[in-house]
Amino acid sequence: MKIRVFKAAGLKPVGWCLMAFLLVVLLSANSSAASRGAAGTTLTANVTADANYVREYSWEIDKSVTPDTWNISRGIQPPQSIQ
Repeated sequence: MKIRVFKAAGLKPVGWCLMAFLLVVLLSANSSAASRGAAGTTLTANVTADANYVREYSWEIDKSVTPDTWNISRGIQPPQSIQ
């Protein structure tokens, strides 16, 4: 298996200066945008939520066994007629 290694060209001093300048511009634009609002125009919101969900089901279980009673001795299997 042959592993290829790619090397990116390094930034020259002019490139580093340009990157630093762009970083400063982006960071200062973000902070000045937040301070542009006029006094009293900031918005705040408070939200309170209480979620409840109840679902009721009506159900029943009907079981029957034939015969109603079994007399089982040790070692004897009961009939398998359960519905």
